[in-house]
Amino acid sequence: MSCVILLPKLSIQAANGLTSPYSVGVPPMTSWLGMADALRRKLSDKGIDIAFNGVVVAYHKHTLHTHREKGDYQASIKKVGVPMIRDSKGKLINAPFIDDVRIDLTISIGIKVDNLPDIGHDELAAEISNTVATLRFAGGDLIGIPYAEIINTLDDEGEQYFLKRLMPGYVMIDRSDLMISEMEKGLDAGDALLELLKATSRSSIDKKQKTTWKTSRKYKGWIVPMTVGFAGISPVISANNQRDEKATHKFAEAVVTACEFIMPFRAETFDSVFWRTHYDKHNELYLTTNNINHKEL
Repeated sequence: MSCVILLPKLSIQAANGLTSPYSVGVPPMTSWLGMADALRRKLSDKGIDIAFNGVVVAYHKHTLHTHREKGDYQASIKKVGVPMIRDSKGKLINAPFIDDVRIDLTISIGIKVDNLPDIGHDELAAEISNTVATLRFAGGDLIGIPYAEIINTLDDEGEQYFLKRLMPGYVMIDRSDLMISEMEKGLDAGDALLELLKATSRSSIDKKQKTTWKTSRKYKGWIVPMTVGFAGISPVISANNQRDEKATHKFAEAVVTACEFIMPFRAETFDSVFWRTHYDKHNELYLTTNNINHKEL
């Protein structure tokens, strides 16, 4: 039975606002897939074995923890107060901190399931709701009491009903195809991404000497840079002074590509809004993608 577990209108406070190593916005899909995996493992501990086959997140509302004075072009990050600590001499000093940006979100999460466990829908929804209340969401806290709804998506009517439940909001899709298109013209990955993001302003002067400015981008749509996974840059090793002596480690760096926010009804297919994990062993890539052509990356 094909269905979707819907967690509607979740209010998340102070989630991670880093979309990539050099941009801010909503959390990347790696965070949401990690949350879904944590949910699966906690359900398994309760004796409910369930396999997830994709995650979609609809963003209804967001507020970045930034501040901009009147007339300022750039915004500043709002720092969170950190309690003072004592140094070796017992003197109170300011605790060290790392500048990071946080974001408040109202989102709906859909988790695709191909086969449900052999228990009633109401019982399963209640267990999922109780478990979700114990989770962290991209480093943020859940505000309020969540509830889960199981939607049958065997037919077009069920699929359309689910997509309507994500409205009004935006979902993210992978646009690595645009990156590939630019790189085929001779650009490297960084320049290709900048080419997709840049806005060009042009002025024109009419007969009355009035100046009009128009701003345009190369591609229409809400294109953003986004971390979609990690690339291994070292062999599997055991690190000195590691927390878990039994675990092995691999150093990695973020994989950043272009993504696009769209309204759910603009999705080409129902399945195209769901993100999944993908491991490319040959290139040491640990990816999240909803692009069926991800092997071209």
